[in-house]
Amino acid sequence: MGTSGSSEYSTLSRELMELKNYAESHGIKVVERKSLKLTYLNITIQNGRDRRTISVANDGHARTLRSIKFNEYVALGSFRAFASYSKGTIEAAILTVLDTGTRASTLEALRNIPGFEADNPVDSIDGESEEGEDDEKWRLPIESKNSWKIEVSPGSREAIALISQGVRRVYTIPVTLKISGLHISEHDEALEILETLSGALFFNFELRYNIVTMLRRVPSAKYQSLFLSDYDDDTRKPHLPRFKYAEKPLSLYWYARTSSEMPLLQYLAFYQVLEFYFLHFSQNEVVQRLRQELQHPRFDPSSDSNIAKVISLVNGHGRGAISERDQLKATIRGCVDQESIKTFLELDEEYFKESRKISGVRPIRFDGKGEELRDQVADRVYDIRCRIVHTKDSKDPKSELLLPFSAEVKWLGREVDLVRYLAQRVLIAGSVPMQI
Repeated sequence: MGTSGSSEYSTLSRELMELKNYAESHGIKVVERKSLKLTYLNITIQNGRDRRTISVANDGHARTLRSIKFNEYVALGSFRAFASYSKGTIEAAILTVLDTGTRASTLEALRNIPGFEADNPVDSIDGESEEGEDDEKWRLPIESKNSWKIEVSPGSREAIALISQGVRRVYTIPVTLKISGLHISEHDEALEILETLSGALFFNFELRYNIVTMLRRVPSAKYQSLFLSDYDDDTRKPHLPRFKYAEKPLSLYWYARTSSEMPLLQYLAFYQVLEFYFLHFSQNEVVQRLRQELQHPRFDPSSDSNIAKVISLVNGHGRGAISERDQLKATIRGCVDQESIKTFLELDEEYFKESRKISGVRPIRFDGKGEELRDQVADRVYDIRCRIVHTKDSKDPKSELLLPFSAEVKWLGREVDLVRYLAQRVLIAGSVPMQI
């Protein structure tokens, strides 16, 4: 919580106070906060139309930010990266990933690339390098035919000050991609250069040296899952389940639950759980319609037209004939009742009502007008699925492929909650008694 009043600032050190005064003298809002028994400052730098927050908790960090004139730098998109228009430079933190999916030591991976240069041990910067960090001066120059100078090397003082995150007394030295010799004057121009060049360079690293490298990103703000508020804690002791669940869709469900860092993949895995039951629930609807038709007092088995109607019902609702959207509707109608889905959506009714965060997704109407709630949910789930796989069956023809690091993806959490809830319900609906 921010605080005010001159007496509160007595807890700030002289260096932090000088940083605060410097920032405010340049028109930058400063917020004083308290956490982990520390009093620290939140300052910001420009990031296109937005601003990037930097938390400052110790004297060395504050001193470095003032000395580099932090207000002359701009952050670049969602990356841990910044640019200086006056210096014509871009610097971005990077990481490497092994084929196993675990993060490798970036330095160890880069050592194997031809042209890697190592020098003498490096002195710690402001005495704040973290124990176990790289103890050598090194660089990996990238040959360039134009005036640009490109290299991968330990982060500069500016990088340590502008990229390090969290309220900590110790700051790590990131490995960064550095580009200099640029003529840049706009955020979007600098961001495009960074994305284009790094994308091509790192793809070459993959093809030539089998090293997966990527730009580090600023973590998205965490949201509280609806499942944390959906149910009261169950105080009953564990017992042998009375029902068992189909092996294949349950495997997909667990795959989705372990893919929380990849929301698009997670969404599709939960969707596949629903998809597994499409044929079952679609056929159930056909059976119900057939039963209604055959039980109708006016049904005449000797009438060709009546028999033709029955044949039409059967032929028109095979898996190949009914659309995937309608199969999804049948599945949702078969596994969850109207009141239950309404109760779940009301956990964050404002979000589902607004629904403008992800294009191509229509808001949910809770007023009972128009389509019933379950069909609205089915349309919503299916339209997002189409955005992810970029099919043309979405009801919004202008919707484009939903990319993993796009601004829209940070709003996907609520949609993942919804499709996860539906996956749970369909697994329950498809369960059978446990026989051991």
